[in-house]
Amino acid sequence: MHKKVLISIVIITSVVIVSLLISDGGVKKQKGVNSSDTINKEENTGNSPPTTIREAKLIAGNVSKYYEFEKESYEMALNEGKIVYLEFYANWCPICRGMEPDLKSGFNELNKENVVGFRVNYNDNETDEYEKQLAKNFGITYQHTRVVIKNGTVILTDNTSWNKDRFIKELSVL
Repeated sequence: MHKKVLISIVIITSVVIVSLLISDGGVKKQKGVNSSDTINKEENTGNSPPTTIREAKLIAGNVSKYYEFEKESYEMALNEGKIVYLEFYANWCPICRGMEPDLKSGFNELNKENVVGFRVNYNDNETDEYEKQLAKNFGITYQHTRVVIKNGTVILTDNTSWNKDRFIKELSVL
């Protein structure tokens, strides 16, 4: 009996350790710290110089930028009247990973300063509470879904696969 309990404890401990190693311990890494390719949200309190509140890490784009999702940068883009492209992405999803090179190429070629994109974590080990709420607000039920927002209004929601040409075509007309 004592042996069975000991074996059970060893097995459970091993499973927990392996789970933590696989999921990076459930710790989400800070995004874009001290990166030169970031969106900076600045705040000025009187005579003091502006200070950076948060930064979003650039994934792709020369003119039209594509960033890892970061709440303050997303809200800043909306407030500035940018056309906002959201790609709901799961790191375990083979379709998401397969579309990523075309999406990056599309942002690298898109020449629209008023378009900014964000890769929003969806239903994976990197998804935070704000991203979960954002997905719920947009009615997202499936990864590799994209949402385009213009003037505060959702103008497109789509979960079909897009290649680079379709991406550029859809966003160039906005």
